[in-house]
Amino acid sequence: MFWPRAQGPGYYDTIVGQIWSDSPPNIVLEEPEAELILPAVASGIGVAVLDRRRAEKLSPPGVTLVRFAEPVPTAGVGLAWRIDDRRATASLFVEFIQEHVRDLAELDAGSRA
Repeated sequence: MFWPRAQGPGYYDTIVGQIWSDSPPNIVLEEPEAELILPAVASGIGVAVLDRRRAEKLSPPGVTLVRFAEPVPTAGVGLAWRIDDRRATASLFVEFIQEHVRDLAELDAGSRA
């Protein structure tokens, strides 16, 4: 089970390539909403790859979460904005993302200790 490739082709290809290399998985169900992927797993449809934090948050009864062994798959995410955008919302959003990235790095460092 996976999300539809059309939702994010680059991210999709990165994850599939890191996990399955040259042999793509047999996808029996595409689900565009992450909130519906794990319930489908719980119902016995198959297995799924999902962001760890989201999986932990959404994990319904009957689902076992297993972390990847090293090297853990990763994918970069970018943020773009107009440099001449002087609105406070753009600046606040950029600051929020920068803080969030730092917080995630601290959480990851703590979970590996």
